[in-house]
Parts: sequence; C-alpha cells; structure tokens
Amino acid sequence: MTRRLAISVFFVLGLYRLAMWRFPHDERPETPMPPANAFRRLQVSRDLWPNDPDLAMLEDCMRETLESQTGETPRLEAFMQRGYQNLRDCLPGSGSSGTEPQRVS
Repeated sequence: MTRRLAISVFFVLGLYRLAMWRFPHDERPETPMPPANAFRRLQVSRDLWPNDPDLAMLEDCMRETLESQTGETPRLEAFMQRGYQNLRDCLPGSGSSGTEPQRVS
C-alpha cells in the first residue's frame, strides 16, 4: 500500500469515527473517536462535544484532506452503507496479506 493510500484510508476511518458523536448513543454503529474516556484528560464536556467547534474543525480537516487526495467529497452516507468493518484497513496485517503491520512515515 502506498503512503498516500494509507493516509487516505486513515482519514476515511477517522472521519467515520468522528461522525459517530452525531448519533444518539444507542444508534452508533461504531465507537466514536475520541473515545468517551478521553474527555476528562482533554478537559472537554462529553455532553457538549457533538456541538463543539473543535469536532467540526477536525471533521472539516479530514474532509478537506480526503477531497484534496481523491478529488471527491467524502460522504458519510457512503461509509455507513459500506459499514465500518468493510472499510479498507489502514495498514496491511495478518488478516489481509499475512504480514505484520508496517509503520507509515
């Protein structure tokens, strides 16, 4: 996998996981990013996070990066239809190619 593809996949997965904060707790198909236990350390209210400007900024950054790399506007609906478990892995692992994960630098 090329570095550019690995970065694109990272941003797709990140955007998907950030978007989970926009869903009611019982309707989230995946654990949101950052995980709930991170908020104490970040000094951010977990209840206010879905409307926090920093969440919107992170989503915009990931969306803009993906769009600049792929030429397409990423759509959460498309990710949701595919399902998180069907999105491409960030790094090759024993499940996909029989090799250990490689660090992308």
